[in-house]
Amino acid sequence: MVSRYLKRAGNQLLQEVENLHLSKRHRMGVTGFSRAGKTVLITQLTHSLLRVQEPLPSGMKKHPLSGLDLFDAGMLKPARLKEDRLARRSQFDFFRHRDSLMGQGQWPEATQDLTWLDLEIKRSEKNQPWQQWLSAPTLHLEIMDFPGEWLADLALFEQTFAQWSQDAWDLALQPHREKLSEPFRLLLAEAAGQGQDTIPDALQRKLVDAWKDYLQAARAEGFVLNQPSRLLMPGQMQNFSMLSFFPVPEAIQLPKLQKHLSQVYDVYKKEVESRLGQHFRHLDSQIILVDLLSALEQGEAALHELQQAMQSALRFFRYGNQRGVMQWLSRKINRVVFAATKADQLVLSERLRLEKLLGALLNEIDPGNDIRARAEVQYRAIAALETTQSLIDDQGQEYLLGQEADGRCQPYYSGRVPDTLPIDWATLPEQLQVKHWAPLAQTANANQLLPAYQLGRVLNDLLKDDL
Repeated sequence: MVSRYLKRAGNQLLQEVENLHLSKRHRMGVTGFSRAGKTVLITQLTHSLLRVQEPLPSGMKKHPLSGLDLFDAGMLKPARLKEDRLARRSQFDFFRHRDSLMGQGQWPEATQDLTWLDLEIKRSEKNQPWQQWLSAPTLHLEIMDFPGEWLADLALFEQTFAQWSQDAWDLALQPHREKLSEPFRLLLAEAAGQGQDTIPDALQRKLVDAWKDYLQAARAEGFVLNQPSRLLMPGQMQNFSMLSFFPVPEAIQLPKLQKHLSQVYDVYKKEVESRLGQHFRHLDSQIILVDLLSALEQGEAALHELQQAMQSALRFFRYGNQRGVMQWLSRKINRVVFAATKADQLVLSERLRLEKLLGALLNEIDPGNDIRARAEVQYRAIAALETTQSLIDDQGQEYLLGQEADGRCQPYYSGRVPDTLPIDWATLPEQLQVKHWAPLAQTANANQLLPAYQLGRVLNDLLKDDL
């Protein structure tokens, strides 16, 4: 009887272990500042996984998932999009974004709030039965998307209000921002000049509006260190009173106002942590999209600010290469891909130089190899949606062919990208000319695959252990 009981208990235990191996959950964070291409990446990645078996359209040379080991081996089944029927969290509007790209020939709208997308990815069972115990045949992939502006707020968690005020004030006085911030600075000087510590509510609202106008102007110029970011993209915090703070450096003697704003600042940080920070602390992998080409186009100040903002934001994430039971006890990001986006604006040979420049930027951001010592890190140049063809003319020179905003298609020579830091900014405008291309022509076939550059390799970098 004892042996029968032990046998039954053993069978139940084996069944439980087998159930654990039937599926695995992986949470991927897609991070990057505004306009880096997060929405396009998630839309293209999802569309390609759903249409794994779709034949290539005329003119497309390879599947967008080429480079993903499981796909290249012919073992990847079409994914399934899962809906959150309990409406526990906002869903990434995949179909609307797909239709924008394919049916309307327009870039998707910017992300307004935190959203999620759930995919069920399955592989064919071509391996031996004993190998099925090593990895689950089904992967539940959760992808998190959010407004890129919000990344700038992660630096606030390391600062008091007084520290942030001084840093924000110093930044506002930098040559590339000085003119933009002038209306706010004049208004604050006027308030301080009244000789009263208590500022009327109406004047405080004017100061909040002036600070918001400054942040909007800075964003329009391509600068990313704009805090508090929820003034630009409030999401569900629209009209929250905790958004009504602005910097007042200690040199401006307004102690009562500074004390009040410090309290609002602390409440804001706690709210951001509860709404966004907690999700960042439960990621398994992360792709960090970097719009290097736009920064090069905007100039030295924009690139320096991008570097500074990335360095501050990355200190917030938890990196660590963990396996087995430890990855459940203390979840950390163990795979990271830094991706220089919009590589289709360059000919093929220049895309390799863009990768090298991204590697040089990573050395500046992580000089002590802190992230690379704790996680597996790759850096690539990518185009989630490849809007151009890189061709060679009769003289052997590479050029691009794509659709311009006005519908014209004509050869374009993109120039040369610097591949090291520091950059010779004086000669860069003569060497590099970046053109912004329109999405592909409209198509009535919603199942048609869309071209991509290195999308499959990026997915392989992030998921190959779990697939």
